[in-house]
Amino acid sequence: KGTVTFIIAICVVAGNAVAIFFLLAPKTTKGGYLLKAWEEAAVTPVTIRNIVSSTGVIELQSKNTLLSPQTAQVSAVYVAEGDSVAKDQPLVQLNTDDLKWNLVVSEASYDEAVRDATMTDTLELARLTKEQTVAQHKITLSNRVSELAQLQKEVDDLRTNIAECTIRSGIDGRVYSLDVAVGDRISSYDTVAVVADPADIQAGIDVPENRINEVKIDEPVTITVSGTAYSGKVKTIASSATTSSDSSSATVYVVAGFDEIPSDTIVGGSISVDIQVGLIENALTLPRGPYLSSGNYSSVCVIDSDNRAVKRTATFGITDGNTIQILTGLKSGDRVITSAYQEYIHLSEVSLMK
Repeated sequence: KGTVTFIIAICVVAGNAVAIFFLLAPKTTKGGYLLKAWEEAAVTPVTIRNIVSSTGVIELQSKNTLLSPQTAQVSAVYVAEGDSVAKDQPLVQLNTDDLKWNLVVSEASYDEAVRDATMTDTLELARLTKEQTVAQHKITLSNRVSELAQLQKEVDDLRTNIAECTIRSGIDGRVYSLDVAVGDRISSYDTVAVVADPADIQAGIDVPENRINEVKIDEPVTITVSGTAYSGKVKTIASSATTSSDSSSATVYVVAGFDEIPSDTIVGGSISVDIQVGLIENALTLPRGPYLSSGNYSSVCVIDSDNRAVKRTATFGITDGNTIQILTGLKSGDRVITSAYQEYIHLSEVSLMK
């Protein structure tokens, strides 16, 4: 009895599975798979832009990098990252106590040397004979001038060093980085801050090496920043290619400028770029759609006069916005199913509901 019950249960489960399969399976007719709903478009010849698409980042075209003039301790910081600053505005102050003391000592030495030179000249002139006076006096004056010039230079250098310890912005702009804090001890030529004009930005683009020969100076570009498209032009093209550590493909660095500077852009932010390298007239095209990915970009379903869609091998070219170029396999006027192919991609043809 238990065996019979088990067999009956198995049959019920199997029957349900078969019923569900037939309910969910694609409907077929004698001619094969029957497609009830679809989207289609006709192959149309139009003029399209020949586009080189790539990615990049927003960069500063030029920047004012401020370095430490000497080894010293930071005694004050007057700004924060993101602050707007004016040219010559103090940003950071280095400790100058030692320099100021050395300046006091040097100034005192200079003043004493001046006094000694005056007194010595008077005594020397008093005791020299008339014949010796002119020659000896010239020698004395030369020595005194050289000594005083050296002392004056020491004083001037110390004053310059003290002035340089107040690190100031060289331009009007924004503080993009601030690398020191109060109490830090920094060495000569350490970076203290970076200031740049927010409007002085550009697009740094990595163009695939296999398409760089198509790119020329002044060609128009469309730069998409945070979903908004801006126009610009190619400014510079690097003379050599580079390969990143995480990719085997080589790219060439291209710089593009904006026709109109976008507001509130983030330096270092990612962008997408389309470089227009020419126009293709009478290009056969279709709208982009799910058929491309579900068909693996290798075939399309062409509608014929017998309410059938027949699979046909096709090759695709460049894209221009929502349009894709057809290179081979189709002719002008062909009707192509543009909705997804997943359910019948394995079939050579499908029937269409009238």
